[in-house]
Amino acid sequence: MMSVDDRLKAAAQHRTFGDRLSAASLYEAVLFMSPGHGAALRALAEIRLEEGNSEAAAKLLQEALTRDPADCDARVLMASLQQVNGNSRDAEKLIEETLVLDPHHPAASVLRAEQFLRSGRFERAERQLRGALEQHPEEADLMSALAGLYARVKHSAAALDLAQQAVSKAPDDPQHLATLGCILAETGNHDKALALLEEAHLKLPADPILMLHLADCQAQTGQVVDARLLAKRLTLQFPDLLAAWLLLMRTETLLGVESDTFPEFLQRVKLHKDKPSALLALATAYRQKGDHDQSLRLLQPLVGAAGKIEHNLYRDVLALYRDCALASDALESLDRIPEQSSAPSATVPGHASPAPGAAYSTEDRLQLETADLFIEPGLTSLEALVLLRFGVQTPTGRKRRRIFGPDYLSPVSDLFPDSIFNSTGTPEWVHAVATPENVVPLSDALFLPSDRLRQLRKTGSYVRPDADRQQVWRASLEDLPRPLIAFSWNSGRSGLLLDDYRPLLDAFQGFQGTSISVMWDDARRQLADWPDLIDAGRHFQSLSDLAALLAEVDLLIGPDGLPLHVAGAMERPAVVLTQPAHPWYWHAQDGKATWYPSVQVLKSKRFGHWASLMEEATEPLLNAIGAHASREAELISG
Repeated sequence: MMSVDDRLKAAAQHRTFGDRLSAASLYEAVLFMSPGHGAALRALAEIRLEEGNSEAAAKLLQEALTRDPADCDARVLMASLQQVNGNSRDAEKLIEETLVLDPHHPAASVLRAEQFLRSGRFERAERQLRGALEQHPEEADLMSALAGLYARVKHSAAALDLAQQAVSKAPDDPQHLATLGCILAETGNHDKALALLEEAHLKLPADPILMLHLADCQAQTGQVVDARLLAKRLTLQFPDLLAAWLLLMRTETLLGVESDTFPEFLQRVKLHKDKPSALLALATAYRQKGDHDQSLRLLQPLVGAAGKIEHNLYRDVLALYRDCALASDALESLDRIPEQSSAPSATVPGHASPAPGAAYSTEDRLQLETADLFIEPGLTSLEALVLLRFGVQTPTGRKRRRIFGPDYLSPVSDLFPDSIFNSTGTPEWVHAVATPENVVPLSDALFLPSDRLRQLRKTGSYVRPDADRQQVWRASLEDLPRPLIAFSWNSGRSGLLLDDYRPLLDAFQGFQGTSISVMWDDARRQLADWPDLIDAGRHFQSLSDLAALLAEVDLLIGPDGLPLHVAGAMERPAVVLTQPAHPWYWHAQDGKATWYPSVQVLKSKRFGHWASLMEEATEPLLNAIGAHASREAELISG
């Protein structure tokens, strides 16, 4: 006769292979032989939860706790169930009691950290997980949870290291695979992320959050049709998951598909129980459609609800509100944000948040000689490059300014030789935050009064090419026919590909000029079908070469990306191609970017693949190229 231990072992194997039915039968057999067996009750409750039978799970867990009130694992499962059912106070009480019994219980620590994060207490969450990991150094769940926490604040190096450790400890766990996949996607490694998310999805095919991340990654890697199908499936299976509706509408936008999704989404918003979240989702949908004004109107009541809605939700509300105000030039809207809500958050793992000093205005602090700049982890490299116009120009006689930021921003530092870049993982950063009044978050610039922000964003050139590198590129290009027209593009189908330029490049043959590629990453592979484009990027050693080359060409054409930002920061002529829901920094007046006045903004009237949109863009681009050809001819004849 099989023993209880034999049945438990066999049941665990069945669960590993996804056979819940066989596993449940074995656990029920154990409970028949040994009523009240804690491990069997917990495992069977987990299976019932996976099946969506929360009532049966609750009965099993209650029986486990009745027999052993100190069963911490059962307490944590019950707390998870209470959270799912919306009983957050009961869940919090269970977690607190569990941590009294076992202060470093892994699962309870993870749940407690999540509660801290929902209320904006990042450092408390980090301390809880770090303390538990010190006591349980082999616990993959703790590694994965801490990785997810660091990923939320874009502390990519620490997040990636912990996520990889978690996968190495438990390589078959789909949750750890998914965490690593999501972090890789956040750092731009979408191909590797997609493989991990697909593997995790095979193990957990009904997990909605995993499906959501997988569909998003598919969209990022150009598999937009597959992403749309998965998003559609999500809306059918989980109609209250508003993020799925937003993703479905985004994929349809990328495909240029006309559908009735938006009216269906509106009905879901009206019926949703969480009204603040539903209103934020609706505002996000209008932002995706390019209707910034409507998004601002919807967000206004939420902006005034500081302290009345959940911390993380309010943070997202402010982020979207600021984004829409900047994208639509409704900057006066920013002055209406409650003062207590307007201070930027500059949290870095392991350190206290630098706090703005009361003795100086925001503008004064950005220009203060003794202050160090801090690029918050939440800023992208492109946003950081836009904002680095504030405070990086070094007046004569002033010492080089220190800039602290995440590792992924280190290449951008090549563009600012008058500054010293340090990672936030260095001893220099630990020393700097010992006096936080001398550390200025870069996003402070966006908290300037609207009239002053309008004035200061017209800053002239603030990136200078390296003179020696510029001379090298000048010598390399001097014998080529003018005008020199540089091109950039995206690496994946969700963006603009080199082949999308075909109508323009074919027509460009009529000009006596030279086409040059400024791409230096994987996107260079697209040059294989375009031998007439000069591959300048293959000679780039750093972004200093990009800046030096852009200083010598006559015009740059491309989508949103680093080349366009560098050209704008140098006040070099460029044309950026955008669609209606453009990023905030490509807001334009009279066709010129307000943040980069040397850049012409060519915005399509509709969404879709650039392959279908380029026809309407070709004539304006040819006119821009022709203007430079005429100017070059005048210079030669003069």
